[in-house]
Amino acid sequence: MSYAAAIAEWQQIRARRDAGEDPVLTRKASNRPVMVSTPESYTVRKLCEDFLTGHIERHRDSHGAAQSCRRIMTKIAPIAGLPPTSITRKQAFDLLDGERQAPRNAAILRSEPGAAWDYALDS
Repeated sequence: MSYAAAIAEWQQIRARRDAGEDPVLTRKASNRPVMVSTPESYTVRKLCEDFLTGHIERHRDSHGAAQSCRRIMTKIAPIAGLPPTSITRKQAFDLLDGERQAPRNAAILRSEPGAAWDYALDS
């Protein structure tokens, strides 16, 4: 890019900025991949189901596996339909914060979905 072209580009960006547009946010928005949730897309529910069938049912007795299934599937309900890659730290902490009155349940809730995430990353 020549010096004159760089000056012209800079003046165009400056004019857009003066008009109220944020060039940095515009550029970031255009570079961000668009995530579309389709019925076939991988969700937190599917991730947990894969973990339950692939790990829990193999390594625990039927009673323990049923308890884990009930516990996980009940507690992840607020985020179950979301793609796992879209879960934010705030959503995870809000989910755990809902179990503040029962610290043991919160510890289990933190442990089992965390293991499901690790299982999904390793597979």
